[in-house]
Amino acid sequence: MSFFLSQWTPEGRRLVTGASSGEFTLWNGLTFNFETILQAHDSPVRAMTWSHNDMWMLTADHGGYVKYWQSNMNNVKMFQAHKEAIREASFSPTDNKFATCSDDGTVRIWDFLRCHEERILRGTCTNSTDWNI
Repeated sequence: MSFFLSQWTPEGRRLVTGASSGEFTLWNGLTFNFETILQAHDSPVRAMTWSHNDMWMLTADHGGYVKYWQSNMNNVKMFQAHKEAIREASFSPTDNKFATCSDDGTVRIWDFLRCHEERILRGTCTNSTDWNI
């Protein structure tokens, strides 16, 4: 199994890794023994980011799907955001919006609460995106 990315949980006690199998592994941050493995996506996990308020984790996969996770790793929402692999996701400073970039050549801006696409930026070749304040 290949790990594609990792993020510390907001409190810093666990490390979450995303794998080519679509699994999350939660690792104990002190001993680095794994605590649990969760089948998170049906395709490789390509993006993972925490909201600034530490309440939500946003993940995205090779199939173009985005998932919303509560901090206890409960999945509460899933939708197809792109038709191709998502490479990165980033919350706005207020957590009200997030951006995704994909192999489909677009960056998309989303309303987090309504799960609604607000804008499409086309004609880009982007593997990474982040908010600039």
